[in-house]
Amino acid sequence: MIISCIKSGKFLALALVMGLLLNSAKAQEDKISYEPGVSVNYKMKSRWSANTSLGTRLTAVEDAGTVTEFFELSQFFTYHWLSNVKISAGYKYRYRDPFEEEDYLYEHRFTQQISWAHSNLNQRYASRLRVDERWQNDNYRWRFRYRFSLDAPLSGEELNPKEFYAKASNELLYTTGKTTDASLDNRLTAGIGYLLAQRNKMEINFQWRSNDLFSNLNHVPFLQFNYYIQL
Repeated sequence: MIISCIKSGKFLALALVMGLLLNSAKAQEDKISYEPGVSVNYKMKSRWSANTSLGTRLTAVEDAGTVTEFFELSQFFTYHWLSNVKISAGYKYRYRDPFEEEDYLYEHRFTQQISWAHSNLNQRYASRLRVDERWQNDNYRWRFRYRFSLDAPLSGEELNPKEFYAKASNELLYTTGKTTDASLDNRLTAGIGYLLAQRNKMEINFQWRSNDLFSNLNHVPFLQFNYYIQL
């Protein structure tokens, strides 16, 4: 199946696009960040499920090597309200600059969200509304987010084990707070996933973040590596 996917040109075309985006990002910016992570989903009673994830961010800076920006641990609980609608709430703890000789930096983040999805042929479209409350030492901020995403198998009408799929998304984020100027950010993401087995998959995503769109615009490239386990 992988061979037929490669022969069809879809996988190679998507890999080429991601490679061009990454090279373009490196050419325009003097740093790029890598975000590896692992996520475990497990069923609970009735319509409930839970998710535990662990991640970090490593930033490669030109002439300065690689810096570990943070470690983070999050826990989410989800209620499957309808067949295509889910309501979730969760908590994330982020330990910033773990190897710096500075004051202890931390972040507590509480999240509430609702998401819904529908399918058309072999494509799946999804929307997510999310609200974050973030405490970073003495700084408190609200963040309101909307994300639209789509994914589709790269071969056949359905995704089967040992097959690739493509995904893309765009997210708008509005941030405000008492000690923080309001800002609007955008995150454009494109990636490739591989279904290892019926319950395990891995993804590689390239994300282009445009921060503070209407004031002090700057761009930050990210390369994300995620492994998902379904228990």
